[in-house]
Amino acid sequence: MKQAITLAVASIALSAALTAGAANIGTDEQPVIKTEHVHAADLDLARSADVATLYGRLKRAAVRVCVVPTGSRFELVDEACRRRALADAVAQVGSAELTTLHEHRGAVRQLAANAR
Repeated sequence: MKQAITLAVASIALSAALTAGAANIGTDEQPVIKTEHVHAADLDLARSADVATLYGRLKRAAVRVCVVPTGSRFELVDEACRRRALADAVAQVGSAELTTLHEHRGAVRQLAANAR
């Protein structure tokens, strides 16, 4: 088992656009690379409980790397970024059980969204 999984996400710094208005979109701001290390050395991915534990760690890390600063005490999470970061991290681990869990959770979310 790998000791740690690294989530790396390139995102455009949107704080100026969010705090100063849409006129700032399209400026020359450089992408910001955010990374988060997720430790997994303590987990045995042959155990379903450990697979679920790792998935939870990856989900929380994906949120942390995809937070968009707003200039206030409130934070926004870029949902497309979060989904992409989580999917990339799951693929990086390379565990069939983790991939199955991720796909199942995605299908459940899609069913819930369609029921609305």
